[in-house]
Amino acid sequence: ARFNIETYTPTQFGLMHIFMQTDFKGDPDNKASRATTNRTAANLRHAYVELGNFLFGQTYSTFLDRSVFGDKVDPTGPQGRTMIRQGQIRYTHHFNDEREFAIAIENPHADFVDADDENMVDGYPDLAMHYRNENDVWMYQFGAMVRRMGIKQLTPIPADDSVTAWGLNTSGYYWFPGNRNRLTWYLNFGDGIGRYLEAGRDQGASITADGKLDTQYGYGGFLTFKHLWTDTLSSNIDFGMGYYDLNPEESPDANKRLLSSHVNLIWVPHNQLEFGVEYVWGKREVHDGRKGYVKRLMVNSIFNF
Repeated sequence: ARFNIETYTPTQFGLMHIFMQTDFKGDPDNKASRATTNRTAANLRHAYVELGNFLFGQTYSTFLDRSVFGDKVDPTGPQGRTMIRQGQIRYTHHFNDEREFAIAIENPHADFVDADDENMVDGYPDLAMHYRNENDVWMYQFGAMVRRMGIKQLTPIPADDSVTAWGLNTSGYYWFPGNRNRLTWYLNFGDGIGRYLEAGRDQGASITADGKLDTQYGYGGFLTFKHLWTDTLSSNIDFGMGYYDLNPEESPDANKRLLSSHVNLIWVPHNQLEFGVEYVWGKREVHDGRKGYVKRLMVNSIFNF
């Protein structure tokens, strides 16, 4: 369940938009309670204010593009995307009704291998931006991210270092003639991209034997095809992948390659009601060569108050 609070208030500087949203997908503190009552904890998703061209607060990173995410039953994936919500100050310039440029300083988080609250140093905010061009038929967006990651520790290896990491992405969609079929894509690449690539958290850099941070490359992306059978019935099929180039001797358990695919049928008989059924396939390979697979059938129903 998700709960929203949203207001619009006229001011001398323009319309002020306030939005807050919470769900109950936070990790519960008590394992026994989870086993017997399915207890979950409240989790803040969004809390921001928009006024004029500025946004202040927590919401989706300026680096990502949610408009190309396909309709799915599975709340995760596809692999290769960016999915981050974090505090930020954002400025958006609208050239016209179709083109915009946005730039933001966002909450930093040094996510190298074995990072924790005791050894990571976040001295500067992350810098994220995108350029977007969109009309009724097609859209393309280019994103960029630059950040600093730092480490300071005495054990197990004395380390005191900081590095610059970056990421680039591009995304888009195209509606075929007739507006019944849509193709979307998303591509990510970067050196030290880490948490800005799905399932890449704590893989932005590794710690070398002499106590330095070594940024690690990562790349990924996905394709999604959507078909409208009727005005209320649709199907989506996607394929995504992510690759993380870490040192296998330093990170044997870390993700090396992730693959995912979703195929579904979604029925929306009313704008407040949705039903879905979906088949999910996935593969995970870690740096020491171990592999695992997942196959899952999922169903859901959604009612919007």
